[in-house]
Amino acid sequence: MSYMGCSQSIDTAKRWYDGYRFGNGDVYNPWSMLYLAGCLTTEETSFSNDALLPRPLRILNLEVAYLYRAEIVERFATVAGGRPRLTRVHQALVDGNTGLVEEELSRIAENAASSFDLTSENSWQMLLLGLLFNIWGYAEPVSNREFGLGRPDIRLEPIDQANLPGKRPLMTIELKFERDANPKALDCSAHDALRQISERCNDEGPLPAQANGRVRWGISCADYRIAAACERV
Repeated sequence: MSYMGCSQSIDTAKRWYDGYRFGNGDVYNPWSMLYLAGCLTTEETSFSNDALLPRPLRILNLEVAYLYRAEIVERFATVAGGRPRLTRVHQALVDGNTGLVEEELSRIAENAASSFDLTSENSWQMLLLGLLFNIWGYAEPVSNREFGLGRPDIRLEPIDQANLPGKRPLMTIELKFERDANPKALDCSAHDALRQISERCNDEGPLPAQANGRVRWGISCADYRIAAACERV
């Protein structure tokens, strides 16, 4: 907000939007901040006086989009323990390495977030979305978009990227939050999340041009504990 000349509104933003605590910093919903700073626009201008009509939004220009992206990548690389650790998480997700995903996400949650913040599926989704920006060979993650018969929590589509030969799998992630769940219940919840992707056909249909198959993730969270289930199809 300081970059956009809105530093006088920072205290107001903090009162309006309750942020998440990651490490030593408070992280606020970036779309809310962009809106407050006047950096979002829409092409949908019909019924302009209807404040309750949902409208698709986009970032105002490339300068703001680049700043937004770079800020997210840097902040969440720090949350993950540095870029090498974050890259390790990314590759584990692409490879379908459940043990490593569980280990790294549990470590990130324990070291970088307060248990008072990770208290819902939405808070975990925000954390994971931030960690999934800038995966090499993938577009930015999209969340809660309609695919098949539902809206998967997170979807990442492979893209053509220089110096990266070959294709990569289309990735779909479904999250569950289970308060105070024991390890067995947490594992069952992760497999339920995984099964939901196929039951709702969230990744069915023609693959993106750069995709080679599909990788599906069901991830269940409880406090700092993680259970993950994965399948490649």
